[in-house]
Amino acid sequence: MYNKQLETFLKVAQTGNFSRAADALYISSSAVIQQINHLERSLGVTLFERGHYGVRLTEAGVYLAEEAKRYIQKGVQIRKNLSSISSKKDTVCVGTTVEQKVRLLYDLWVLFSGLGKQFNICLVHIASRFSLEQEVDLIESVRYGAPLWMSDWEFLKLFDVRIGCAVARHHPLASQSVIRCEDLTGWTVCSLAYSQTEGMTTGTTLPSDLSAHSVTLKEIDNYGPNLMWKCACENCALIAPMCWHDTLTDMLILPFEKEYFIPYGFFHRRELSVPVQEFLDFTAGLYSGKYPELPLPLFQTGSVLERV
Repeated sequence: MYNKQLETFLKVAQTGNFSRAADALYISSSAVIQQINHLERSLGVTLFERGHYGVRLTEAGVYLAEEAKRYIQKGVQIRKNLSSISSKKDTVCVGTTVEQKVRLLYDLWVLFSGLGKQFNICLVHIASRFSLEQEVDLIESVRYGAPLWMSDWEFLKLFDVRIGCAVARHHPLASQSVIRCEDLTGWTVCSLAYSQTEGMTTGTTLPSDLSAHSVTLKEIDNYGPNLMWKCACENCALIAPMCWHDTLTDMLILPFEKEYFIPYGFFHRRELSVPVQEFLDFTAGLYSGKYPELPLPLFQTGSVLERV
């Protein structure tokens, strides 16, 4: 992965002079020339045209310079990945976004560590909604929609959280304590497509209830910050889990009079490291009653603090 001759070659190409390259590399000019000569002999091509003015890349040299840059960059990335793999052997990495916050993780980790588990935990910001950083093991979230990264992940359901209707603070419905589906008649409501809302409701589905009252339902593929901002600015209502009160800070999430629910838990990769497997086993056991002596974390849902 590290090739000293390539590094020297790139420095000569950059400076256009053996002596300046030698100064930059803190070696002698003869050492630079020797490395370039050896590289040319091993490749069977001439990389530099030499003259009194200095040196200039040949056509083969130009090609090698571009490829060498990519080769060295790849080597650096491989070393970083290897370091990450080595360091995460005893670490659980949790990915976060604006909506995928860690609301239960800290309390769960304290309880987990209390059993004598000597693992580390780290949070990783998810930079793209279309792919995940390699080191991410878990994401704490409601199960909604179908982001591309979910296709190769599994979901550990811990409990259901209540669904609400989010509106801007200046919205005419914002003064109500609860929302009925008929209250939304005449308003545009953004909601996930029915096929994507697995386990979303109890009894009659929320989309069906809204349609029964001639509510204008705008189906969306996924939640995201842009959608939340758009709904707040355009006075649209947004179907959202009540636990997102700390995410939709410019909107109020009002509970429906009829109760609707969506699963909450951890997304995880199919191939699990030992720390991740043990943490998930503990968490699943905690919410299934395996540890009656341990308190269940409290879950803040809007204005009411509830035990999940």
